[in-house]
Amino acid sequence: MEGDEIYSFAYDRQAVARVFQQVDTAQVLLGLLAGIPPEPAWTDLAVWEGPSPLDPDTTVCVGLGGPGAAAVQERLVTAFERLGVPVLGLWEGGPGVTRPLARAEDGRWVTG
Repeated sequence: MEGDEIYSFAYDRQAVARVFQQVDTAQVLLGLLAGIPPEPAWTDLAVWEGPSPLDPDTTVCVGLGGPGAAAVQERLVTAFERLGVPVLGLWEGGPGVTRPLARAEDGRWVTG
């Protein structure tokens, strides 16, 4: 992803657990991504979880890198807020990858 834009945000882990009981954070994020059909220009956009710069016990940090990263971040943040899940920080730049989640490929999300 050299030369591509990288963004990240952190959200409240406990709020997600209240809204989506017993659902893993990755599955919640993948569910929200499913509502954001990737545009063809976003090919190779990657989405991952990484170490949170905030309290890692109470927050989850999501990194996005590649074409369309800013647009997808904005849509994900809006989706979390619509569900009542606070987004606690937004950054340019992102965490290292600890859990790859999805990559945009040919107008669809590919997991892993």
